[in-house]
Amino acid sequence: ATPGFFAGGRGGGVVKIRAAGRVKIFGRVSALGESTFCQGDTRTQLPRRQAFALGGGGAGGSLYIEAVTIEGNGSFAASGGSAIADCADTRSGGGGAGGRVALVTRVRNSVRRAVEDRLDVDASGGSSDGCAAGAAGTIWFGTNGTLLVDNR
Repeated sequence: ATPGFFAGGRGGGVVKIRAAGRVKIFGRVSALGESTFCQGDTRTQLPRRQAFALGGGGAGGSLYIEAVTIEGNGSFAASGGSAIADCADTRSGGGGAGGRVALVTRVRNSVRRAVEDRLDVDASGGSSDGCAAGAAGTIWFGTNGTLLVDNR
């Protein structure tokens, strides 16, 4: 018999900000992959006690921020979605891969200092309880040429 299937999560979107001056972030700028999950006893939803398959998490999206400086105590996130199958007879897909974050400034090292002091930047892959976690995305600090790949 063909198993039941829950589709995987949708991928994150795209955010592009190009400012002539400084960008101040005090909230959250995100392009997150959608998580997938099921809960409870799904066996009652299909005839003949078929198994379920749960699609994987969606991949993280893309953030591109360009300014003279980037300041604030907010966060940038382009992480992948998780796949959690907390129900009987269900197998989940993998976590979505992390997305891409590019922070480009015209003042050398200003992004690095801001991230070390206050800003949170995340492009990690999503988790999965049945398959592999999603691979880490990338974080690019454009002015000083630093590429960070970190799955936290």
